Amino acid sequence: MNESNEEVLKWKKRFERERASRKEAERLLEEKSAEIYELNTELENKVLQEVVKNNEKQKMLFQQSKMASMGEMISNIAHQWRQPLHAIKLISQKIYLHKILGEEIDEDLIQSVEKDIQKQVDYLNNTIEDFRNFFKPNKEKETFQISDAINLTLNIIDATLKQKQISVTVDLEEGLFVTNLKNELMQVLINLIKNALDILEEKELSKKIIIIKSYKKDDNVVIDILDNGGGIPEEILPKIFEPYFTTKHQSKGTGLGLYMSHEIITKHMNSDFEVFNQNFNYENNNYNGALFRLIIK
Repeated sequence: MNESNEEVLKWKKRFERERASRKEAERLLEEKSAEIYELNTELENKVLQEVVKNNEKQKMLFQQSKMASMGEMISNIAHQWRQPLHAIKLISQKIYLHKILGEEIDEDLIQSVEKDIQKQVDYLNNTIEDFRNFFKPNKEKETFQISDAINLTLNIIDATLKQKQISVTVDLEEGLFVTNLKNELMQVLINLIKNALDILEEKELSKKIIIIKSYKKDDNVVIDILDNGGGIPEEILPKIFEPYFTTKHQSKGTGLGLYMSHEIITKHMNSDFEVFNQNFNYENNNYNGALFRLIIK
């Protein structure tokens, strides 16, 4: 009987020890769970703060890029308007010249002057309309023809290209439609053409070439922009899409153009952006340059 009591006491003590160990383990588990929860909460807050910071930084970079683009656009407007304004001045002097020369000022002359001035005014109005459409804050995707976006872009910067004596060759496949962000694509095209223009100016080449092609590949539309500026040094190719990275003189660029172009194409438009160096033949001469490829989905 005594042995039986001792065995019961022995098992009872063992059970109490195990229960105490279990309680201690549960206490430690609760304590560690609370610590993990606290760490997770702190980590989530830190991640959220960093996301907010990055979003603010992104907004700031976009704003800087937009302001730079607006400055360039104003400069382009000035170039675009110089010739028609000069033409209006010359046309308006026709009547005055007829008067001082004692020549007859008839209805035909007046109508001719009026027609010529109206033609130049229409050109000015169309230029402003192109710029106004470009700066519309339209973030909605729309269906448009790729060749239209490229031609409108070239119209906007046409005067600058002519002033810099840049030869632009276009080979655009017609009937290629996409549903995406037209104005943002045009901003990228302007950035890439402006980048090529700056490189060609720096190199002081006798022949400055930009070739723009569009074509369909698989289910995507591809836009190639190629220049004869000698290409990008291989060691900096991986860095060219980093913010503020630039090989240009400080007066020529902020280092945001290519970065923002890459962000727009890959994140806003969910498309692909490639860059590499390429040798090519143009008018029986061999050249080397950078090729920027936009794969619009």
